[in-house]
This record gives sequence, C-alpha cells and structure tokens, in this order.
Amino acid sequence: MGKPKRNPPKRDGHPRPAWASLLSEPSGAAALSDDELDALVSRAALLCGRSTAGGETLAPAREIYATFMGRVPAERRRDNYLATATAATVGRTGVGALLPYLLREDVPGIVATAALDYAVLRPLDDGDALAGPRRVLGLAQDGEVANRAAAIGGLLMMGDARVNALLEPLHRGLDAEAVSVIARCQTGFLFSATIGFYLDWLEELADAGADGSFGFLAGALCRMRIDAIVASVWSVERRFPTAPGDPFRMLWDWPVDEYAETIRPRLEAIAARETCDRVMPFVMEAWGLQ
Repeated sequence: MGKPKRNPPKRDGHPRPAWASLLSEPSGAAALSDDELDALVSRAALLCGRSTAGGETLAPAREIYATFMGRVPAERRRDNYLATATAATVGRTGVGALLPYLLREDVPGIVATAALDYAVLRPLDDGDALAGPRRVLGLAQDGEVANRAAAIGGLLMMGDARVNALLEPLHRGLDAEAVSVIARCQTGFLFSATIGFYLDWLEELADAGADGSFGFLAGALCRMRIDAIVASVWSVERRFPTAPGDPFRMLWDWPVDEYAETIRPRLEAIAARETCDRVMPFVMEAWGLQ
C-alpha cells in the first residue's frame, strides 16, 4: 500500500497556504490573511536570494510585494524587511533577497536602507569594490526602482566619497521633490563625505537660485547635526562586501566642534549668496557657529 496522503500542516486550525503555487500564481496572494501574506513575502524574498533564475523568481516576488504594500502598514513591512536583511547579512540567503523591497517599496526609509544594505552586501564583480553601489544606481537610472530618490539617498547615507563620486553627475537633474526625499535619508552618524557632498550641492544651488531644493538640503545639514548620535565626524571607506561588525575602515575622525570650524568658511560663503528667505543662519546655529 502507498503512504496515506497528509493534510497540509495547520496553523490556528486552518491549512497552510500552498506556498509553491502562490509563488507561481502570485495573484492568489490577495486572498491571504495579513499574517499569511507577511510569511509569503518573506519566503519569496529568501527564494530570490537563493535562486539563480533571476527575473523568473523576482517577477512574482515583486507582484506579491505589491499586494503586501497595498494591505500591510509600513511599520510591519519594515519589520519584514529587517528580518530578511538579517538573513542576508549572516549568509542564510543571498543579497538578491533585498531586491523586492528595494524595487517595489515606496516608503523612503525602507528603500534607502535596502539600497545601502544591498550595496554593501553584494559580491564584487571582477574585483570591482563598487559593484554594489553601481548596481543600485543602475537599477535606479533604468526606472526599476519605484522610489528612485530614496535609493540615491541610501547610497549617500554610506558616507563614502567613492560612492558619492558616482552620484555627482546624477544629482543635478533632480527636482525639488526628489531632493526633499534624499534630504530625509540619514543614519544618525556624521560622515565628512556626506557633509561635503551637501555643501558642494548647496554651492551649486545658491548660484542657480533653486530655493526649494536649497532649503531642503540646508534642513538636512541642520538635522544631521541635531540628530547625531555620536559627537564625532568620520571619514570612512566602506568595506565591500561588508561583514557583520566591520562595516568600514576609519580614515579620520574629528570632534564635532572642531570639524564645524573647518566648514565655517564654506557655510558663511554660501550664506552670503542666499537670494531669498535666509536659512543658512539656522544651519550655522545647529553646528554651533553662531
């Protein structure tokens, strides 16, 4: 006699969904409960990280994530992402697991974190240390990322001058709405490369008279100082791919008040060129320079 068929394992008295069929027919995800949908997104993401099938796996995962995003609050989606990112960081799945979140999510904080994590965890291509950042930037430029500005903000959050150089030709074409998204992408750490990037950008905008974008970037400089969780400014090079507990090589660090004096001349020069409502005095005050 053959073995008797077993019913699917139950949870809360109900059969578990047939995960494999849902991954092949993702439209069926709409019929799931929120808990089941949460579990399906995790499974689909982990499969993307382990698969070599590329788009064949990613396409249904993106469709499932769209259903997830339309039904489940952002806080729970963030928790789902963090669990997947942890699995990728410790090697339980590959970095491709982060792509459904990076490509489909629209909440800036989730997208920016996914962009940063993907960039630092992606394996090198032929020894190219910046393979991860280049890939994120390529996806953003090709229109694959729903929230392109947040992905750029995530790369800028890395605080690495080599990565910022990749962003240099791109930022000039961004409108004020995109700049406002980027300006909100912060880590709580002060990186000299990020501060310098913002100062360069402010100098360009002061000449162009782009008041909206100028104000958003000035606000970002204020917030990064006010919200800093350490009283130092760091010059770093990210390690690619990174390892847990060893994210970057420290090149230099300054006490924040000492560093503020080094940027005083640039801040004062930018302030002198403001043409509309003056916001640079608030930046100077936030950095203790008033």
